[in-house]
Amino acid sequence: MAGIVNMPSYRTYWAESIRFDPIADVMSRNRFDTVRNYFHINDNGTMTACDDPEHNKLFKVRPFVDSIKSSF
Repeated sequence: MAGIVNMPSYRTYWAESIRFDPIADVMSRNRFDTVRNYFHINDNGTMTACDDPEHNKLFKVRPFVDSIKSSF
């Protein structure tokens, strides 16, 4: 849902004035922050710098995404 309904920041899905219920009702913002901080399935030591042309925004979850893609 967050990929369809774009907000200025992921925290705005829980903001009182523009709360997006389909996301905010599923998980608290604090729980989402915790999951987001600890969900890594790739070695951060091999990550390229943000200004590198080879930088991959999905680096931390790339093996997971590739696995799902091959399953579909």
